[in-house]
Formats: sequence, C-alpha cells, structure tokens
Amino acid sequence: MPYAQFFSGGQAFHGLYGGLHTTVGSMGCVNLSVPAARWLWSVLKKGDRVFVWGRRPGT
Repeated sequence: MPYAQFFSGGQAFHGLYGGLHTTVGSMGCVNLSVPAARWLWSVLKKGDRVFVWGRRPGT
C-alpha cells in the first residue's frame, strides 16, 4: 500500500499498483493510482479533515 494515509481506523487513502478497477475492489480504503497517492501524500497534513463520499461505479 504505497503512500498509505489512514483517516478512520483501518481505512486509508493509498496507491495501488496495476489497475484500479478490480472485481474485488477495496476493503474500505480509497484506492488511487500511485502518482495520485504520491501527490495526496505531499499535500495532506496530520490533523487535516477529509470527507469521502460516493460509491464504486457500477454498484
């Protein structure tokens, strides 16, 4: 899980090698491309508030 940043217990933003669209999906995390996860790592600071909404496409 490259560039993992936990925000709610075991949930995290993190990079994912390979394709983002898998049959399994995430287990509660927000999967990002590695470049996107690297960028988010560079801008988020400890204590920043995050809001996650939406749903997986096709569900």
